[in-house]
Amino acid sequence: MKDQLLEIEAKYHVKVLFACEAGSRAWGLASENSDHDVRFIYVHPLEWYLGIDQKRDVIEHPITKSLDLSGWDLRKALFLLKKSNPPLLEWLHSDIIYMKESPFYDEMKNLANRAFSAKACLFHYLNMAKRNAKNIFQKDRIKVKQYLNVLRPLLSCKAMEAEGTFPTVHFPSLVAKLLTDDKLKREVNQLIHLKRAEKEYISRAELFYTNEYIKSELLYLEEYVNTITVKKGDITEELNQFFRKTLKEGTS
Repeated sequence: MKDQLLEIEAKYHVKVLFACEAGSRAWGLASENSDHDVRFIYVHPLEWYLGIDQKRDVIEHPITKSLDLSGWDLRKALFLLKKSNPPLLEWLHSDIIYMKESPFYDEMKNLANRAFSAKACLFHYLNMAKRNAKNIFQKDRIKVKQYLNVLRPLLSCKAMEAEGTFPTVHFPSLVAKLLTDDKLKREVNQLIHLKRAEKEYISRAELFYTNEYIKSELLYLEEYVNTITVKKGDITEELNQFFRKTLKEGTS
């Protein structure tokens, strides 16, 4: 993977500061044939930032059908970090890291923790779970992936409720930590096994405890998210200083 990242640096005249696996491989749900979704943060030479024209701040660099590399410019990443952007936070919490500059990575994670908004992230994941749950109770046979696309954001919400911090992105770890009912845990682990084995469908009747859990937690979280107070504090100047410091170090 490092060769592909070095190729991006040469082709686009940038420096990659951080690169990780995202998607099913980072979530612990990949099969042998799952795609690689590599995400990265990069910085341009200083002159790139000094013009008046707005420039493209995303690099999309698909290699093959099963290998996709996509990255954000540092300024874009920091702007979204200020908003506690969940996809970016998932990158920073991935356990599969292909490249990281030191001390950039540690400082970036520290800023992410300071900017973290439980309310913003809970709304994001709750809406994702609700959207993906719409068709689950309308059919007898449901895609395994659709169930997991409800449960993953749902357990992310539960982890944030319990710990007050951004959770691990590794779904089996969330299951082991948060689900205490053995019957429910057995059903969810069955879904993980089926996804890894590339089994596409499951009967809704096989997931009684999972269905009940989804219904009850969606109702509960809908009320809970409205009780959270918005975190106060503005770290804009810290982000600006970090941007200037990283730009200087990355282009020197």
